[in-house]
Amino acid sequence: EKRSETHNHHLQTHQCTLHCAVRHGSVEEIRALINRKADVNELDQDACSPLVCAVFHNRPSEVLQTLLD
Repeated sequence: EKRSETHNHHLQTHQCTLHCAVRHGSVEEIRALINRKADVNELDQDACSPLVCAVFHNRPSEVLQTLLD
């Protein structure tokens, strides 16, 4: 429960990166970050794009489609 509260706080305060939103499967936050011009091609510390991160974490097709749109 504590982790969920922390995650929600990050999402609500916009401290979550696109990679973070993808790892948590938050389509709403992914869309919001993209609308705020988040770079969908940015690489994380493992040299993975948000799309690769979504595939690696087995996120739903809606997450993948949001990143591709």
